[in-house]
Amino acid sequence: MWQNGQPHRHTYRDIPILLEMAEDEALHTEKIKREKLKRISSREADTAHQQLNTGESGKSVNGRYGSILASPENQVRQASAALRKIWRKSNENSFSLNAVEADVLSKSSFKNSNTLQELDNVYNKRLPARVNEFSAEYQKGIATEEAARENKLRQAEQNYKKEIEAEQQRKAAEEQRINEQRLQQQKIVEQAAEKRQREEAELRAKLDAQKPEAQQQNQEVARADPTQTERKEKTPVELDRRLEGFLSRSQIEEQIKLWEDSCRSLIQPKTDSDKQIAMKIKRMIAVPIGALTQRSGEDLKIQIKKIGALLDGKELPNHPETAAFSILCASQRMVRLAEEQLSSNEKAACAAAAAVIALWDHDSNFGQLFMAHLYLACPILLPRDPQPVDIDETRMRSYVGYARLITCMASSDCAPGKDYHPFGIENLWKILASILLLPTGNELGPHVVYEILRYSGKRLSAYYNNAFSQLLAFIYNHYIPTATGGPAARLSSILDEVDQKGWQDPPGNLASNFWTTKDEMTGKIVDH
Repeated sequence: MWQNGQPHRHTYRDIPILLEMAEDEALHTEKIKREKLKRISSREADTAHQQLNTGESGKSVNGRYGSILASPENQVRQASAALRKIWRKSNENSFSLNAVEADVLSKSSFKNSNTLQELDNVYNKRLPARVNEFSAEYQKGIATEEAARENKLRQAEQNYKKEIEAEQQRKAAEEQRINEQRLQQQKIVEQAAEKRQREEAELRAKLDAQKPEAQQQNQEVARADPTQTERKEKTPVELDRRLEGFLSRSQIEEQIKLWEDSCRSLIQPKTDSDKQIAMKIKRMIAVPIGALTQRSGEDLKIQIKKIGALLDGKELPNHPETAAFSILCASQRMVRLAEEQLSSNEKAACAAAAAVIALWDHDSNFGQLFMAHLYLACPILLPRDPQPVDIDETRMRSYVGYARLITCMASSDCAPGKDYHPFGIENLWKILASILLLPTGNELGPHVVYEILRYSGKRLSAYYNNAFSQLLAFIYNHYIPTATGGPAARLSSILDEVDQKGWQDPPGNLASNFWTTKDEMTGKIVDH
C-alpha cells in the first residue's frame, strides 16, 4: 500500500482491518462463483423446486419449513463471524479450522465447503503470511531508521570534531602571530635601550673627561678671588650631570622610528587596501578612547576592555602589521586626548590617567610608546633639550593637559586586580625636581609645577613627608621669586592655601570604590 507517494509501513494495529478486507475478498469471490453456477443450472434448479414445493394438498414446503432452514449466505456469515472471534482471541499466529468446523456445521445444514476452505486458507495461510510480511517490513523500517539516525549522529560528531580542530588551529595560528609580533616589538625596544645606554655611556665618559678641566678652572678662580666661588652659580657641566638620567629628544625619536618601521606599510599606505585598513583601525581606536569618562567605573572599564582587545589584535583586519599599528595609533590618540580634552576638562584627568595605567599594565609596549609620544609633545619633560621661549596661549593649554595627565598617572592607584604600578610616584618626583633645575625663562615651568602640586601634592606629601616639605620651602623662597606671570602667582596662592587648610583632593578624584560604581544609564556594577 502507498500513502503520500511513499510505501506505507503496516503495524500490528492494521491487522484487524486487513482481516476484514481478507474476509470480504473471500466472500465476494465465493459469491461470484455461486452466481455463475446458479445461472448454469437455473433450469434444473427450477424443476427441482417445483417438484419439492408441489404436493397432493397443493401447499408449499417452503411455506411450512422456510422459516426453519437458514440461507447459505447467512450460514457463511455466521461461520465467518465465529472464526473471526476465535482468531482474535487466539494468542497464536494461526489456528486450525477443524477445531470449530464441526460445531459450526452441526448448527446448520450448510454444505458449501468451498467457502470454508477459502476462509481456512485466509486464516491459516494467507493472513499469517501477511502478518509475517508486515512484521518483517516494520522491523526493517526500524533498523533503517536506526541506521540513518546513527549515521546522522556520527556525521554530526565528525563535523563537530572538525570544527573544534579548525578553531584550535586558528587560535594557535593567531597566538603564534601575536607572539611573533611581540618578539619583534620587544627586539625593537631592546635595540633602542641598548642604543640609549651606549649614548649615556659616551656622555658620561665625556663629562668625566671634562671634569678635571672644570676643577682646574675652579681652582684658578678660587686662587684669584676666593669670595667669587661662593657667589658663582652652578656650571653648565654640573647642571647636565644632574639631568643626565633623563632621555633626550633624539633617543625618543629613534625609538619611535624603530616602531614605525614595523608598520610602515600602514603609516604610509601605497595601495587602496592598505589605506582602507589603516583608516578602519584608526576609527576602531578613536571610538573607545573618545568614550573614556569619569561617569562611572563600569563605563570606564568597558572602554578599557575594548581598547585592550584592539591592542591584542582582536577584531582587526587581516594584515601582518595591524597589531603594531593599533598600538601606535592608541598611544598617539591618548596623547591627543590630553591635548584636546584634559586641557579644558580638569575633572577628566584622573579617569583618563587610570585608563592609561590599566592599558599600560595590559600591554607594556603601549605604555612605552605612549610615554615616548608624550615626552615629544611636552618639551619640559625633556630637561636636557632646549626649552621653548615664546609660547602662545594655545600651546600653553596643550602643555597643561599633558602635565595633568602625567601627574595623575604617577599619583593614581594600581589597575583593578593588580598590585604593580608601571609609572609610580617616584617618576613625578624626578620630573618636579628637573623642572626646578631649569631656568624660569617662561611661564611653562611655573604652570607645570602648579598643576603637579594641585593634582599630586597630597600624594607627594604623604609619600615623601619631610623631603617634600623642604622642596616646598625651596619653591616658595627661591623658585617663585625668580618666576613671573600668572602661573607664579597661582603657585604662591596654592602654597598659602596649603598652609591654612592642608592638601585637598585633586579635581575629579576617583574614590576608593570608583571601580564598583553603578552606571546611571544601565545600572550595571563593575566586577573586580
